[in-house]
Amino acid sequence: QDFIFACQQNGVTPILLTGIPYGSLATAQDNERKWLNAEVAKMAAAGHCLLADINAAIGDGATPERIKSAYDNGDGIHPNEAAIEGVFVPIIKTAIQQALMY
Repeated sequence: QDFIFACQQNGVTPILLTGIPYGSLATAQDNERKWLNAEVAKMAAAGHCLLADINAAIGDGATPERIKSAYDNGDGIHPNEAAIEGVFVPIIKTAIQQALMY
């Protein structure tokens, strides 16, 4: 929250991204990632920052969550070009446009 406050004090609208699934996380570790994503979403909902929810777009929803196969480069960890060009770029561009009008 110090980061968000510092941004706001300097006229910058922070954009936070959710953490994406990581193929080798155990359920307990993945639950921590999901908790952190929920906290980031709460901060955005309270109007303190903008949210770029990458996880919702590429996660498969399982427990522990994985990257959807269409967006997985094959190692279960890194997104492929389809994820970057088709998901990340549009979500981040939208967030930047929102920040410029904030």
